[in-house]
Parts: sequence; structure tokens; C-alpha cells
Amino acid sequence: MAKPGELTAWRKGLFACLDERLTSHGFRRTGATYYRSAPGAIVHSVYINNIPHHMRDIDVVVHFAVRYEAVQSVIEEWPQNPDERSSRRATVGVEYGNLIGAGNWRWTIAKCEDIPAVCKEVADSIEKAGFRFFAGFSTLEDLMEVLTTEDQRPTYCLDPTRATAIPVVAALLGKTDKLGDYCRYWGGRLQQNPNFPFHARAYPSFVEYLSHRFGIPIQRD
Repeated sequence: MAKPGELTAWRKGLFACLDERLTSHGFRRTGATYYRSAPGAIVHSVYINNIPHHMRDIDVVVHFAVRYEAVQSVIEEWPQNPDERSSRRATVGVEYGNLIGAGNWRWTIAKCEDIPAVCKEVADSIEKAGFRFFAGFSTLEDLMEVLTTEDQRPTYCLDPTRATAIPVVAALLGKTDKLGDYCRYWGGRLQQNPNFPFHARAYPSFVEYLSHRFGIPIQRD
């Protein structure tokens, strides 16, 4: 069992080590998340989830995410948005283990001496798998291709995310002729999904908001 204060010291040691590796790539850390800006008003983020286990050790799980400012700013200004924590939310994201097809993947720090090796492996995973993930989201076209792919592995975008993001991206790309089809499809899909009742009820207001926002009549029925 760790001594009082050791888990906190291990966390600080891990982040101090990761800071050295990631700041050289343009990342800046806030709390447990590293952010960097990319061209096209895109923000890359790496979240280092550090989970203590009954004062024994710390499990470290890495999440990658990309935020498209142009898309999220539209969604976040929707007055009836049922996602109370939508502010500064990423557009797409994935856990490292899912990204590489290995499922749940974590590193464990059980003593101070584990920190250098865990730091190196985590940083290596970010520089290899994470940077490839970020490179796949350079344009709105890249985002639309992923969002409209039915098999959402490895990004695992939930239906409410796709239901709002896809019409917004279409409007930003000037594909206004497809807005009605997208909104009808996703409105119906949310209605059929029992896991998202609040989103299903709010979706008509989103379509109305989108119509006013872009000055485009959208036929939902």
C-alpha cells in the first residue's frame, strides 16, 4: 500500500515527465489534459486519465480528441442543447486501446521507479498512434467522412454527436441540398434509440435553430 502523499507525488512525477516530451510538440497542459492548436481552427487534446486504486497504485489511460471550433461553436450556441457540459467539448475522440484495436489499455504505476518507463510508453503511444489519429482530421471533409461512416470504430461517436455534427458540417461545406435528408434520418434514428430520449425530444428545436442560423429552409418531414 502506498504511503500518504505517494499517489499525488507519482502523479506529479508522471506529468512532469510527460510535460518535457509533449511541450516540444506544441502541447500545453491544463490539469490532466494537453492541448495544442492546429491549422483550420482545430484543437488536438490528449487526456491522461489517472485512476487511483485503494491507495495501492495508479492506472493510466490515454484518450485522444479533436475539436473543430467551427462545428462546436454552432452546436454550443443551440439554446436547447440537452448536453449541459457541451462547452469546449471535442468533436471526435477515442481511447488509445480502442484506436489500436486492443480494447481497454492501461499502464500501472505501483512505485516511484515505475514512472520513467510508464512515461516513455505513454509518450511513445501519443507520438505514434495519437499523432496519426490527429493527422486524419485536417479538414471538414475528413471529419464528414468519419462521421458518416456507419462503423464508428475506433472513434465510437455516439448518435447524438453525429446527429448534430453531420448537418452542421454539411452546412459549413455548402452541401445545403443534403440538410433535409440528414436531419430527417438522424431525427428518426434518435427517436428509435431508447438511450437518448432527451436528445430525441430536443432534436426538432436543433433543426429549427440550424435553419435560422444558416438561413436555409430545412424540411424535416
